[in-house]
Amino acid sequence: MKFRVLSVAALLALAAAPQLARAQGEALLTGKVTSVAGSPVEGAQVFLDKMAIGTQTKADGSYRFTVPAARATGQAALLSVRLQGFKPKSVTVTLSPGPVNTDFALEPQAVVLQQLVITGEGTITTNEKLGVTVNNVGSEEITKSNEPNLTSALAGKAPNVAITSESGDPGGSVNIQIRGIKSFSGDGQPLFVVDGVPVDNQSINVQGQFAGNAEQGTVAPNRISDINPNDVESVTILKGSAAAAIYGARAAQGVVLITTKSGKAGKTEYSLHSSYSFDKVTHGYPLQRTYGQGNNGFLADNGVLNTGLPSDTDAYSSSHSWGQPLAAGTVTYDHFGEMFQTGHVSDNNLSVAGGDDRRSFFLSGGINNNNGFVTGPNDSYKRSTVRLKATQLIGDKFKLGGNLSYIDTRGSFIQRGDNTSGIMLGGLRTPPEWNNKVYIADNGQYKTYRFQSPSTLSASTGRGYDNPFFITTEAPATENLSRVLGNIDVNWEPTSWLKIQETAGADYYTDQRLEGLPLGNSTSPAGQVIRADYNNYILDHNLTAIASHTFSPWFQGTFTLGQNLNSTDFHQLYDLGSTLIAPRPLVITNTISTDPNDNETLVHRESYFGQATADLYDQLFLTAALRNDGFSTFGANDRRHFFPKASAAWTFTKAIAGLSSSIDFAKVRVAYGETGREPLPYSTLSSYSVGNFFEYGGDASGKLRTIYQGQAGLIGPLAVGSDSLRPERTREYEGGLDFGLFKGFMDAGISYYDSKTTDVIFQAPTPPSSGATSIIKNAGTITNKGWEVTTNLHPLRGGNLTWDIGAVWGRNRNLVTNLTGSSDIPVGSQAILSTFARVGYPTGSFAGHDFVRCGRGLTVGTDAIDTDVCQGKAAGTLYIAENGFPVLDEDNLRIVGSAQPNWNGSVHTSIGFLKHWEASALLDIKHGGQMYNGTRGALYVYGTHKDTDIRGQTFVFGPAANGVQGFHGDAAVAGPGAGTPVIIDQNWFEGDGGAFSDNVTDFIEDAGYTKLREVSLGYTLTQPWVARSLGLSSIQLRVAGRNLVTWTHYSGLDPETQLGGAT
Repeated sequence: MKFRVLSVAALLALAAAPQLARAQGEALLTGKVTSVAGSPVEGAQVFLDKMAIGTQTKADGSYRFTVPAARATGQAALLSVRLQGFKPKSVTVTLSPGPVNTDFALEPQAVVLQQLVITGEGTITTNEKLGVTVNNVGSEEITKSNEPNLTSALAGKAPNVAITSESGDPGGSVNIQIRGIKSFSGDGQPLFVVDGVPVDNQSINVQGQFAGNAEQGTVAPNRISDINPNDVESVTILKGSAAAAIYGARAAQGVVLITTKSGKAGKTEYSLHSSYSFDKVTHGYPLQRTYGQGNNGFLADNGVLNTGLPSDTDAYSSSHSWGQPLAAGTVTYDHFGEMFQTGHVSDNNLSVAGGDDRRSFFLSGGINNNNGFVTGPNDSYKRSTVRLKATQLIGDKFKLGGNLSYIDTRGSFIQRGDNTSGIMLGGLRTPPEWNNKVYIADNGQYKTYRFQSPSTLSASTGRGYDNPFFITTEAPATENLSRVLGNIDVNWEPTSWLKIQETAGADYYTDQRLEGLPLGNSTSPAGQVIRADYNNYILDHNLTAIASHTFSPWFQGTFTLGQNLNSTDFHQLYDLGSTLIAPRPLVITNTISTDPNDNETLVHRESYFGQATADLYDQLFLTAALRNDGFSTFGANDRRHFFPKASAAWTFTKAIAGLSSSIDFAKVRVAYGETGREPLPYSTLSSYSVGNFFEYGGDASGKLRTIYQGQAGLIGPLAVGSDSLRPERTREYEGGLDFGLFKGFMDAGISYYDSKTTDVIFQAPTPPSSGATSIIKNAGTITNKGWEVTTNLHPLRGGNLTWDIGAVWGRNRNLVTNLTGSSDIPVGSQAILSTFARVGYPTGSFAGHDFVRCGRGLTVGTDAIDTDVCQGKAAGTLYIAENGFPVLDEDNLRIVGSAQPNWNGSVHTSIGFLKHWEASALLDIKHGGQMYNGTRGALYVYGTHKDTDIRGQTFVFGPAANGVQGFHGDAAVAGPGAGTPVIIDQNWFEGDGGAFSDNVTDFIEDAGYTKLREVSLGYTLTQPWVARSLGLSSIQLRVAGRNLVTWTHYSGLDPETQLGGAT
């Protein structure tokens, strides 16, 4: 759980210079803005179109700004006023020297209709004209979340947008999934675009690369975490193919558009935001503190000496805690709680923003310093950012803009996960009487509970499982990243109806990693050092022309043409050093042998797109678009592909007389779109690699390379590529209704979508006679269908008291419908659990072994249990053998669960009172879905889980019988041993009752939750003394909490986390 304590923001609005006397010949624009009822309208934007000059109205509705003499030459100009809640209004004025007075009376309009929405590739529209579902998250919502990772800040903000964290560690990656799984490979994440430029969001686990398992090693930041949330103006989520088709073969998983803050014409403003928070772990694994180290009720010192060790005094003690009951007064330790401390997070940001009629600028700098909650010096993450965004008007037709960010991150991470050096694995398996905090023996050697008395000869001998404090103190794992991203854009408006924009953007970073394991560690006892350098370079060029024209009072239209060029160059150079020469330093040059790897991935993309819109009678809005992609990742036989989209939105309240008086607005919309997901790089090729002897029955160490007659050898691919490989294609239909009621009291939206992804790529089996075991081909089909609902209520709108309530709800149903000749394919695994794509089941369903049960046509021995012992019993009834225990069905791999929830939703509320106070909260809900709790099952085996306190007691499987308490939670049992009392002890928990047998179903748990995601209380000081004494326009104080309470049936740490991170 993360608890955010204090957030303090100070906003300084200082004049950049004393106001100069108005130059002779300037035009002075003045006036007043009121509602049609005559009330003054405060905060409305009054501006001259095409000139980037304007201001905001004061509390009395008045406005006043000047136009320089050089630009006030008696020409006509369009003066506009805009404010959410009112219909925009424009009038033509003559810009001549002297006063120009214009008043406005604004008509009310539903707020949601006017909001501007960025729809990608330079296109912008309003909510009223949207025919698709788009979710927008504003800067205020992002700030309230108090999350250093921008991806985490989106949790609970939009329906069918699932956010999953790798862990709570500083720098831990975060995965985002939109409208279900649509592929069997890759990370399944959307395309991220910052200010029009696609950016990288990889998550690279260094040790996991060598082990081939993302569940090993340390946390791995997803690269969107490099972006400072305080720099973000808004995040727009293009969910479905109908919304995201403008991005073609990169948009099947959705698109996240990030718009950063910009300067505005007016006074130069200085803004300082400082926050402090602390992180605490509040939910852990319950551990028993009654029984000591050992086996079968015997003390630990009955262990057998390992004569292969350097000295006969060295011995491995029992790894289990199935020993005798601890004597009264024995000191025991909280092996979970002692690994954690209170984490501290500080965040400081300073920005300067301003501009005038011809230029604008925004300059910011921020430092986020996160000292994590794992005890020790190696759990921290620091991000420093600097960003400059500026525009300059050249003449009246050219506008030059630039945006440049520099990011520096420094991380220090902890070994975790399915890893003998992971702190949770070693810490939670430790017997309760062993003191982990003392990990150095009297002779200076490293000791663990399994290797309690190391000799001086055992420095490079593995310790069984590593002591968590040894790892957090002595095993560094660092990241040093430098990143530059930004763009330059030129806007040219040669005529009033044509706008041409060219944007060139880049994203470059270099990421240096170092992970070291000292002598005696349990993963590589002789010591290990991994040095990795990652360099990623993205170049993006976009050229867009937008023509707009009013053909008649009832028909307006736009036409957009564009071209996009994109290149990505990812280069990784890493080296595994084994066997330390000296205990320190942990560097590659201090190792005896090295195993290098040099890999470069280069992708080129060329695209063309066009879009046309038509606005008919100010109520019917039509959009059609087409994109053509040619990527180097496509097969040579099928190099280019088209992706169309079309949508229609009709605000029918404008057409049906009488509705507008009772309904603020009502809009029906329909849409269709196609998007793609490009094949992984080089999937079209059949690549050869340098092999190891052990792959052909040779040297098991794998250190020697294959040779023939003195020449280096190569190994052919097990999976061959295809020249006909196409992008996976998602076709989606979407429809919905948006409406507002009771003069702004309520607005809501309902959407339904039906998505079908064909040509899903996977490795299909091929005859061994082909020289390979599989071929990479387009052969799968996945469907996703769902509903989404959003609603907002505004019960109170008074001057001193406001109250807003909002809710989102989403449900997605995912199904694999075709695998072209295969019944199922593996898509992942964890320990004994496998995840499969199987026809008729959700993608990534959990597959494993269950106990024998009735109704499955199974045979035990010579008994067909359905006919012999299960008559009259419900399907699924647990079968009990003569010995009183259930029997594992080891012959059948069954689908036993799925991580996909039944639905998700959230409720948020905000209250403003006494002018200066604001309180807000967000409740986030995920209903249904399962998760494999392998840690609980492993702790059963080792005898450290609290549940194993029942050892030695007598039970019956199923419900209680004959005065003997029931066990295992089954409602009914059948079989010759039903009702037979049995003793539950180490044999059960180490055997079929633990996670190291084939028993999977006992550890599949409900992963649903309800989280108090955010709570915030703010106070803003705007009294005159603030400006008079401090020179500030306002001071904002905020107390905020994050993930304060989680209600869940899941017995692990947090059902929202996963070992694999952003995968």
